Amino acid sequence: MPIYCDESGGVSAGVMTLAAVYMSESNSEKLLARFRTVTGLHGELKGSRIDYTERGLFYELFDRFDAYGIIATIDLRGPERMGLVQPEQDYGVYAELMARAVSSQLSNPDRRDTVIVDEGRYNYQTLELVRSGINALLRQSDGASGHQTQFIAQFADSRRSPGVQIADVVANTFYNLMVGGHRGGWMERIVSPFRELDRVETVHINPHKMVARWNRQHEDHSSVKA
Repeated sequence: MPIYCDESGGVSAGVMTLAAVYMSESNSEKLLARFRTVTGLHGELKGSRIDYTERGLFYELFDRFDAYGIIATIDLRGPERMGLVQPEQDYGVYAELMARAVSSQLSNPDRRDTVIVDEGRYNYQTLELVRSGINALLRQSDGASGHQTQFIAQFADSRRSPGVQIADVVANTFYNLMVGGHRGGWMERIVSPFRELDRVETVHINPHKMVARWNRQHEDHSSVKA
């Protein structure tokens, strides 16, 4: 069964979220079709373009069509984190978020899943670097768990992928929730019942630990080359 992924925010924004949504392809198509029928939506479903009522409907359908999402988040705001990660390291943060989100969904070693990723944010060369980074992070996770994850990555045009559009709405919801304010409060009220139903859950990345691990890996790589 596929795992659909999309992100919201970024290093420059100070907050980044990535949603990994596990659901069947047929259910993703049914969810989007029903949402279109009720709201009259034309074109691509984007979290940034829907109002609170439409978002509430979206999560009702998310539950009805048996979807489950893990949202990985990182918060780079605040003086103690300023400059910790540079904008050009955006794809590295993206890979960390994706690895954390999808590794939780790939914990069954007997199951072979395809991770479908929105191709819109990065060019293909960068996406290949992301894919390599994700596989490396998953291998580290496997080493700790004793499992061997079977991971296949595919990149999709979000305009043609209902599942990626669904992941976009989830990632956008939790981005706004983290940013806070009036809009963030509404997001919390919308998703709270679905947290209780275990339809969505969040995992948070500690940026200091992430950067410390990057530095150790760089030092190890430098020592091998020397």
